[in-house]
Amino acid sequence: MWALAEQYRRMRFCVPAITYYEWYFGLKPDAVIGFGGYAECLLAQGRPEAARPAALRWLERGGSLTSARRILQASRRMSDTLNARGRPDTLRKLPAPAGTLEEAAAGLP
Repeated sequence: MWALAEQYRRMRFCVPAITYYEWYFGLKPDAVIGFGGYAECLLAQGRPEAARPAALRWLERGGSLTSARRILQASRRMSDTLNARGRPDTLRKLPAPAGTLEEAAAGLP
């Protein structure tokens, strides 16, 4: 089950990979491997709130500190971004572009 999840993750098919990881962890609750790939896929699917505990479990079970830290930092940044988008008053409004696309292209060399 874990190997199949890893193959899906390597091919960037995180939706089925997440399903296989969850089955694997359900069948083997004391699993040592798989949490890093699971956390990466959760992050890739925009689920930072779920990626953080998976990365921490990975660390508890002997995972790479550098990789887990990268996932935890990305998870925090994504959470901050999603929270900011949920509050439109915190977003910086960009000015509308001046002129048309043709006018902008005419100024290019």
